[in-house]
This record gives sequence, structure tokens and C-alpha cells, in this order.
Amino acid sequence: MINADIIFGSISSLISILFYVVSLSFPKGTTDGIPGPGYFPQLMAVIIFVLSIILIVSGIKNKKRYIVLNEKTSKNVKPLILTIAAMGCFIGLWEFIPFILGAFLYLLILNIIFKQKLKFAVIFAATTTAVIYFIFVNIFHIML
Repeated sequence: MINADIIFGSISSLISILFYVVSLSFPKGTTDGIPGPGYFPQLMAVIIFVLSIILIVSGIKNKKRYIVLNEKTSKNVKPLILTIAAMGCFIGLWEFIPFILGAFLYLLILNIIFKQKLKFAVIFAATTTAVIYFIFVNIFHIML
């Protein structure tokens, strides 16, 4: 049995630390006291860190288990880990490969992870990628 509060709190605290460290490189603000671009991310990172610690302490005190791995649920662990890994690869390769190729491969891999037929997976990935690209370029005017 796993206490989700401790896991989620730990992950959230690590992410908040990462965001805080990254935001240290942002401009600090003006000399007349107007906060710069780094103010809000740093403030949010500190708030999330404090709330994460509270969640971890609450999880340690509360012995309640939210996630119970049994025969039914344990088969979902592998797809979950593969989905997180695929998302990490997609984000990590964002700067190195074109959006259309990256999104198509990401969606194709997700369909394969969740055991869709290959024909459906290819059609779904291509259609979804095209729709996302169309919406961002033509409606939001954001070049991907």
C-alpha cells in the first residue's frame, strides 16, 4: 500500500524547488520596488513548497492509504510509468525535433502503450496532431 500524499508532496516539492532555481535567473525588478518577472514564479514556488511539506507531514501522520496495489491495479503501473517517460521524452526533445513530428510520435506511442490497433493509432495521432497544429497556427496565431 502506498500513501499518495507523501508521494505527491515529495514530487511537488521537488518541482517547486526546480522552478524556484530556474526563476532566479529572471530579472529581479526595478529600483523603485516594482517586482520583475521573477517575482511571481518565486512566490508560487515557495507557496507550493510549503503546501507540499504540509501534505507530506499530513501523509506521515495519517496512516490512510489511498493507493492499494493489488492484482487489478498493479497492471496499470507499467503503462503509467511508460506514459510519464513518453511525456518526458516529448518535452526533452521539444527543441530538437519539429512539433508535428514530436506530437505525432508522442500520440502514436501513447496509443501503442494503451494497446490500440496500429491502424487506429496512426490515424488518431495524425488527425490529432493536424488539429492541434491548425488550432495553434490559425486560431491562436502561434507558430509551432
